[in-house]
Amino acid sequence: MPPARSGTQLFTDYGSLRPPGLPSVITPSPAARRAADRSAARNVAFWAAAAARRARQVYFTAATAA
Repeated sequence: MPPARSGTQLFTDYGSLRPPGLPSVITPSPAARRAADRSAARNVAFWAAAAARRARQVYFTAATAA
C-alpha cells in the first residue's frame, strides 16, 4: 500500500469491519428505559429554564437601558 500524499495509508484490500450476520438486539430493562426518560426530561427542563432565564435577562437589561 503506497502512502497517500497526506501521510496516511490507503487501505484498499480489506474486508468488512463488521462480522457476518445480523447484529444482536439489546433491549434495556423497563427500569433503565424509565431512568433514561427521566434523565432526558430533566435535561430538557434544565435547558428550557436556562433559555428562559437568558431571555428574561436580555429583555430586562434592554428595557432598563432604554
